[in-house]
Amino acid sequence: MLGVRKTVLLVLTHLILNDMVKSRGFLSEISLKLLDVDSEVQASARLFFCEFANKQNGAALYNAIPDVISRLGTDVSEPDFQKIMKFLMSFMDKERLAENLGDRLVLRLASATDGRSARDVSFCLNQIPCSEKVLKRLVEQWKTIASRCSDDAVLSNLKSACAKAKKPSKVDKDAAPKDGEAAVVSKNSLELLERRLAKAEAGELWNSDDDEGGPSTTASADAAKGKKKAVTKGALKVSSKGNKTPSKTPVKGRGKKAKDSSDEDEDSVS
Repeated sequence: MLGVRKTVLLVLTHLILNDMVKSRGFLSEISLKLLDVDSEVQASARLFFCEFANKQNGAALYNAIPDVISRLGTDVSEPDFQKIMKFLMSFMDKERLAENLGDRLVLRLASATDGRSARDVSFCLNQIPCSEKVLKRLVEQWKTIASRCSDDAVLSNLKSACAKAKKPSKVDKDAAPKDGEAAVVSKNSLELLERRLAKAEAGELWNSDDDEGGPSTTASADAAKGKKKAVTKGALKVSSKGNKTPSKTPVKGRGKKAKDSSDEDEDSVS
């Protein structure tokens, strides 16, 4: 049987990497070989995914991951699922792919129909950086996602994802915003999501009214109002200085020159 598994894996590797057959449907089967009892089979499976992750600049594996998640969720136990997906998600190291995959995973989490699916998806979401787009999507879909947080594993994965969002990641550390605008939006989304997670952890039901007038919202509004007042006050000061009438105070030395000139005129007359 060991020889059969090795042969099948080698044949599939050759066919898929050379675009002779479509990878859909085969990747979940090959991913199971990452946990094979034989170390050579494990090594061959790892080598396959390392090569496959480079196809189409990573897009091939990105497109296949949702299908792999669905298939593995019914084929393996949760610990085995997490071992496999942790390895596969490590290849999502391009910012655009990681962001788009995170967005898709949030939508899948919102539509999860059972606890196992929600736990699997939230685990995968926790393996990639939470960008501003992903945080916003979590906030938008919170009405549906809130009910999933009754599961401790889902809640823990989402809290961990938020904690990672506070730290610069390998994916987005070189893509920092040039101005403060994008950073502020991301921070507000993160604070809003953290408040909602805290309510879920406390067992409190979420209500959309709870977000109104929250700490971050009030602080932002007060800061904007204070900044506007300061700018207006400064503009008034500049305007008043600009309209100020010229001073009539004589320039130092001007009176002395006038006196000397009059003395000279008197001498010439005499």
